[in-house]
Amino acid sequence: MNTNITERDKKLLYGLGIIVIVALFFIIAIRPLSKSINAKQEKIEEEQITHDVMQTKIQYNSVVQAYVETMTKNVEEKSKRYYKVMDSSAVDRIFTNYALDHSLVVSNLSISMPEETVLFGPYPYSESYKLQEQRVA
Repeated sequence: MNTNITERDKKLLYGLGIIVIVALFFIIAIRPLSKSINAKQEKIEEEQITHDVMQTKIQYNSVVQAYVETMTKNVEEKSKRYYKVMDSSAVDRIFTNYALDHSLVVSNLSISMPEETVLFGPYPYSESYKLQEQRVA
């Protein structure tokens, strides 16, 4: 058997070897790195979206705080004309003083909730009243 390799065959084998080495390098090294880079890029894009949302919330935070301060001032101004929340002893004093000022006899000032249920029905000629009556029937 004669295994003579010509110069042309040697060049072809060298070329084929280089192609195989480049293909193996691509399969072993470049492809996993490319997949890893793509996964990291997707993660970066998701984090960028989260970052943008947070930045938007931070920008609107000052606007919301100013709005809350304005509304708090408005509520305080509007609530000045109403009574303040009082404890039961203050309410007792008001009733007692009112009764004594009008020459009434104070016998029992206990405040209790009604025993029977209070029904606040809709207006008798409205659609909701008719619907309620139909449901009851």
